[in-house]
Amino acid sequence: MARPKKNPLMEALIGELPEPGTDWPVEKQIAWLDLMSRAFGIVYGGDAAQQMSAKPEQVPAPTASSAKFVAPKKAKQTSYDFIVEEGGYVLNGKTKERLSPEDVKGKTVYDMRGIDGDIAKIIWADDSVGINGADFTLTPA
Repeated sequence: MARPKKNPLMEALIGELPEPGTDWPVEKQIAWLDLMSRAFGIVYGGDAAQQMSAKPEQVPAPTASSAKFVAPKKAKQTSYDFIVEEGGYVLNGKTKERLSPEDVKGKTVYDMRGIDGDIAKIIWADDSVGINGADFTLTPA
């Protein structure tokens, strides 16, 4: 019997893996794993992504009488000093004040849009978009 074709979404994600031995920062590995867990949910059903983000004690143990899975509460999000929020605005993570490129010079900015965030679409306090000569590190959150 012929084996069914692989799912294109899963194949595309696997195709994005860097070659073995390539420097691949842990933050990017985690972001890829998160995306892959979401793809599993789309392709196979379930909520692997939600369970992966939960603390171990929050994931309910399966029982023989379990008729339905009860989703764990979302793990508390860590606060960051500098963020790009869902709308693309660069903000102080604590005060939510909009920032200029000079405010984040030499700093790490966490992109709350994840690995899909487009650096060309980040918006600064003066409403300019993109990098604008800023010297910072952008990391998916």
